[in-house]
Amino acid sequence: YQPCVSIRKPGQVKIRVGTLPISDFRYLLPNITDRMAYVLGMAYSRVQKASRNEYEDETRWTVNQLEAALQDIAEDEESDYGASAGALIWRLNSTIQVGEERVFDNNQQTRLTDLLRPGNCTVMQLNQVDPREQQVIVASLMRRIYQARLKTERGDADENDDYYLPYPVFVLIEEAHNYAPANANAVSTGVLKQVLSEGRKFGVGVGLISQRPGKLDSDVLSQCNT
Repeated sequence: YQPCVSIRKPGQVKIRVGTLPISDFRYLLPNITDRMAYVLGMAYSRVQKASRNEYEDETRWTVNQLEAALQDIAEDEESDYGASAGALIWRLNSTIQVGEERVFDNNQQTRLTDLLRPGNCTVMQLNQVDPREQQVIVASLMRRIYQARLKTERGDADENDDYYLPYPVFVLIEEAHNYAPANANAVSTGVLKQVLSEGRKFGVGVGLISQRPGKLDSDVLSQCNT
């Protein structure tokens, strides 16, 4: 037996921005007010609707289209959300970067079957990524893995589907207190709670590694058998 190990650095795994839920955007953009969150939701709904009308797939939109939707809101003379929309555009440009060396991409998305194969260990090296971005990456991948196993087990995904994953998966999360911290609102915590409590019956196992288990979210820690 010889293990097959693949080490992936930022840029070697792609997450299409159009697949991120609105909660991930709210989490990524720093210091947004309730008013800004409302305006962001307006713009997000517009690009989702336009994408469904054009592609019948709500994930086929880009950061530039979201920025354009915010710009339309900022320039609307009948709206008083101009300042909030302008502040969101600045945050969007300074926070969510797309490109060859970045995880987030406007068009590309790495298939799960390219990352996860029987007998293969894929290591994602995220130490050079911003902590909030790390949490969104982990949340996005864990969400996709869970949904893929769920759909495959139920027969709702075939070999041509991005959510086709015909074998069980075991995920190890190093420095787990960074992704499910106690007394902190991290976007990855809720996803991990769901996967830890419901994922095993669909073949998704999770191991949490931490030198400080006391800093883990209590609900997450309670799901660990060992």
